[in-house]
Amino acid sequence: MDEELLSKSSEFTERGASHTEEGIPTASTLVKAPSVIVVTDGGGVRFSARNSLAGTVARVQAGAVNAEVVIDVPGGVSVAAIVTQDSANRLGLAVGKPATAIFKASSVIVGVPA
Repeated sequence: MDEELLSKSSEFTERGASHTEEGIPTASTLVKAPSVIVVTDGGGVRFSARNSLAGTVARVQAGAVNAEVVIDVPGGVSVAAIVTQDSANRLGLAVGKPATAIFKASSVIVGVPA
């Protein structure tokens, strides 16, 4: 799977979706890494993007201009984000630090087995 995508199993209620052993319909959700905003301290600020996953920075891969940041969140899910190297430095992003991934619902892609 492309490292620039968030991959998370979730429940889906459409007919035709595959089902778990318990009969729960399943789907996969994806969010492209450039659509993810990384926040280290919301400071009581409200965001128009209401989807947020809080976790811990698992990896920061620095590049010449951008950095790929991977945040591990509870449930075994990892979220990848692309931020500028300057932003990664200003936010103090480092392995083990708390961070939150924020994204808009319109950035979510839902897929079900064919």
